[in-house]
Amino acid sequence: MSSLRFHILGGPQLAAALKQRQEGVKKAMAVSVGLGAQLVYGRVVRKLTGPVLKVQSGRLRQSIVSLVEGVFTDNPKGIVGTNVEYAPVHEYGLTFRHPGGTAYIPIGGGKVRFISNALAALHGREFLRTRAHPIKMPERPFMRPSLAESVPQIRNIMISRLARALKGAV
Repeated sequence: MSSLRFHILGGPQLAAALKQRQEGVKKAMAVSVGLGAQLVYGRVVRKLTGPVLKVQSGRLRQSIVSLVEGVFTDNPKGIVGTNVEYAPVHEYGLTFRHPGGTAYIPIGGGKVRFISNALAALHGREFLRTRAHPIKMPERPFMRPSLAESVPQIRNIMISRLARALKGAV
């Protein structure tokens, strides 16, 4: 087993200087986390404007929020998210088993027109019905790529803010 020993010249002065800048460092990190969360937020919203999903109502895009928790602690957290229940399906994809039984009419060219079962019942005639089958909704990630694309910029923001704080300016 090997070991390494070293002595820092001016250790007590360095410790005092770092302690003096502690609040500035905390503030710099909180600001960096907030700026990083805003950066990810902007990318998520841009992805939901067209390149990832076809916008129908805009509900998912409008639900995206960005916030920072623990601003005055040693561990601030940037959060970007949504409370829309179908967001995880778009982000991660989903395969589910459809029970079948949906009425449809062939319209030619290998295509069909689906009819609600309630409407089919009103017509009083027999319609063709689907069989049980799996339905796969592919993943269309918008959060994970936004974070991954933002990491280099977030890193640069944190480094520059931390360097300024250690020099005594925030």
